[in-house]
Amino acid sequence: MDGEFGVAESLVEALGLDDSKTKRCRFILRRHKYLELLEQDKCASAMQCLQADITPLGSDPATLHALAALLVCQGPALKEKAQWHGGGPGGRHELLKALKSLLPPSVLLPPRRLQTLTQQALQHQMEHCVRYNHVEPWSDLLQDCFAAEDRIPSHTLMRLDHHTDEVWFVQFSHSGKLLASASKDKTIAIWDVCGDKPVVVKVLSGHHDTVSFLAWSPDDARMLSCGNDCTIKLWDMEAAACLRNFLGHSGAVTALAWLPGGRRFVSGGCDKKIFTWQVMPRK
Repeated sequence: MDGEFGVAESLVEALGLDDSKTKRCRFILRRHKYLELLEQDKCASAMQCLQADITPLGSDPATLHALAALLVCQGPALKEKAQWHGGGPGGRHELLKALKSLLPPSVLLPPRRLQTLTQQALQHQMEHCVRYNHVEPWSDLLQDCFAAEDRIPSHTLMRLDHHTDEVWFVQFSHSGKLLASASKDKTIAIWDVCGDKPVVVKVLSGHHDTVSFLAWSPDDARMLSCGNDCTIKLWDMEAAACLRNFLGHSGAVTALAWLPGGRRFVSGGCDKKIFTWQVMPRK
């Protein structure tokens, strides 16, 4: 950082890198030295550096020609054409960053390596604690992650009665304000669960067999449903109306998942096929 390029090269040599990386480090250091000399208007010294220091490294002719062309540049034009931050702290920082990228972890640890390892360890503990379901991540390094038994729901809070046959699937909306239930009675019930008592606010009808799976759209404005009638339906949740039917599976459709952005989704069924669908036809 103090411009002692000779000392820096000696340190690189002492690291025991392979020849290609050592040569690359030398080039980076000597190029920076050359640019600093040009910035200081020391053209004769810069020319000497180019001829005696950089050329013997065996750089390709195009690189040498590009460096030689910088001899006629001054001020901002030099930095712009060389894509260089200058000889001040900013430029030296970029120089150090370029050198670090060539050093293996055995020589120089990656930035914030201890922090990364600590976070990975904490994450591993949370993932292997079967009862941990707090919103806040585990952050205690003095003991292993644990959660009391009362963190797992074990008491009935509400009983939701509406369907006339088996309930096969339930899913909360992303907002947590609504709950959708799919049933063997071929309907989908939408429950408002914000009050003291759950209330059915919409019933979606249209399937001809058991409804087995549901998927809220990322914005909760739409919903996908599927079932044993081999059909996928797209619903408008405000109007409680079916917007589109998707036909393609030859067996019961058992799984649905929206893709990021809410414009496509995937489906899987008992016909051993997975489809990717466009939600609305392209114009």
